[in-house]
Amino acid sequence: MTPLEPVQEPAKLRLRKKNFEHANFGERNYIVFNSAGCKFEYCSFDNTVISGAVFGSGGPDNVGRSTYRKCTFNNAKIDVSVTGFASFYQCSFEQSDISHLNARSADFVDCIFSGTIRHSIFAGAMDERYRTPGDRTINHIDGNDFSEATLVNVTFELGVDLNRQKLPLSEDYFYFPDAKGALERAAAALSKFPPDAYPSARAFVKVRKSSLSRGQSQILVRLNDYPPRKRPELRWLLESARG
Repeated sequence: MTPLEPVQEPAKLRLRKKNFEHANFGERNYIVFNSAGCKFEYCSFDNTVISGAVFGSGGPDNVGRSTYRKCTFNNAKIDVSVTGFASFYQCSFEQSDISHLNARSADFVDCIFSGTIRHSIFAGAMDERYRTPGDRTINHIDGNDFSEATLVNVTFELGVDLNRQKLPLSEDYFYFPDAKGALERAAAALSKFPPDAYPSARAFVKVRKSSLSRGQSQILVRLNDYPPRKRPELRWLLESARG
């Protein structure tokens, strides 16, 4: 296994095709953390501040995916530049603050999240806009525990099976395991009013129908992601969608 060299803070750490086991990356401030084709097992990133994280740079045909197995990112503050071609298995992100985790080509399997995730995307398939010839089409987003996390403007799209995740259950969240049925009930409720009534609710239904058409069959909505003036209208719509 490759030993971890001491770094000066704030650090720029770029790793390529290296293997680490039980390495401690924690208690550091990284301006850049960039991994390309590396393997991390039982590594600690606890209490780390990363202002430019690239968890899997390059492409799978170039240096391969970076993999993180049973690593901890607890009490970390991470702003992700590129999630990239990275796979996380049984990792812990407890009491962490994570921003811009756009997992369009990444795997998260049996991971635990608490703290706050902001402005992030978990995609169940690789968006064709980001796919190169020979890429796989499916991302593995499975068995993750978000039940103690605060999800701020977090989107699940392109076929993430939310029934296989543990989701937040507070009254701020609305979960619809059958998105199609929920949107039909919402549209039926709106049909009783003139077309110019409830514009925010109508925009919501339009956006969610687009998501449904692209393979996302369950919906998780956090009401506080929307401006306060729109929340009463959207709460009425979401409660109508529950049936």
